[in-house]
Amino acid sequence: MPKIVSKRTLRRQIKQAVDRDLRSIEAVGEIFPFPIFTTTEIAGINLVAPKPGNIAPEPTFSAEEFTRSDRRNTVLPTSNVVSVSLESSDSEHEEGPIMDQLKLWALEENVTHRAVGKLLHLLHSRIPELPLSTRTLLGTNRETRTTMIPGGEILYLGLEKGLRRKISMGIRSKNLSCRFSIDGIPLFNNSDICFWPILCILNECVEQTPFPVAVFSGVSKPKCLNSYLQQFISELQVIFTRGITVGDVTHVVDKDRCSFILDAPARSFVKAIKGHMGYYSCEKCTARGFYDSHRMTFPDFSASARTDESFELRLQEEHHNEPFITEKSPLEKIGIGMVSQFPLEYMHLVCLGVVRKLLAIWLKGPLLTRLQGSDIQRLNTKLESCAVNIPVEFN
Repeated sequence: MPKIVSKRTLRRQIKQAVDRDLRSIEAVGEIFPFPIFTTTEIAGINLVAPKPGNIAPEPTFSAEEFTRSDRRNTVLPTSNVVSVSLESSDSEHEEGPIMDQLKLWALEENVTHRAVGKLLHLLHSRIPELPLSTRTLLGTNRETRTTMIPGGEILYLGLEKGLRRKISMGIRSKNLSCRFSIDGIPLFNNSDICFWPILCILNECVEQTPFPVAVFSGVSKPKCLNSYLQQFISELQVIFTRGITVGDVTHVVDKDRCSFILDAPARSFVKAIKGHMGYYSCEKCTARGFYDSHRMTFPDFSASARTDESFELRLQEEHHNEPFITEKSPLEKIGIGMVSQFPLEYMHLVCLGVVRKLLAIWLKGPLLTRLQGSDIQRLNTKLESCAVNIPVEFN
């Protein structure tokens, strides 16, 4: 059964044969000068693939057939000259599609820039039209427009843009709600530079991954809350008012069902209240704290609960930070419930808070509370079996 080859392979084999013929012609021309076609003269002529068995044998020449007197008048027979197109491949015509396919592959498969760069260098010898830089292939924007604010700079990516993208992935309801997260992220071990991103999750989307709304960069947290949240608050207020229209459908974003999931330091910053070690830092009641064993405790269970109304009226001024004792914070101005829409964060309170304290007591506490060695070994084995399912934030 004859071997089946692709058109591209066949074109490559024919080109190699033609190159050999041209090199042979040039070699003969050095000894017996005669006019031959240049690459410019034969470019553009359509290439017809010869059938097996129909390829004429390459002509051979001997010195006896030529004399020194007739070298200048010698011309190869036209029937023995192979006319071809020097198009090495379809890369010139397929440059756009090839680049688009490579770009789509790199983005969909989440391939690193380093791996894509190595692939481009390997392909460049075969397809010279391909770029050598990953950023050129992906069309990476080399200029990022950031806004300088006190303490650093902020890149605002947009809330509505991200919500539209999430809606296109599929949603379970037209009545939408969001979860927002703000937290500090250190970038390097030997540098103070950190990010403070604003992230959003669309609760009704079938694909539950967060997307960035804005990213602040600086050596510490933003120094001005108003500047940090200005663009976010402005767009959020517009979305609450008019909703988001995708096609012919207008999706309403329910302000009262939105929430802000933050750890204690981030909540203190965004709500402009006392930190978690303050005497009046409890976010759910008005009790005065009691400092005991290097930690702040709130043993008064009879204290009145803190509500959105009491927060807005500043009934306990010690709970708030300047300058927001006498003025509303940015989220208050658009009607966000500063108590009801800021749930306490489970991971730090329970997993990294209570559970870690219990483990410390069981392992290094008083003898009456310590676990036996066999119990510790059994507990350690169970924890190690769960390690593959525990994110690095819990380490």
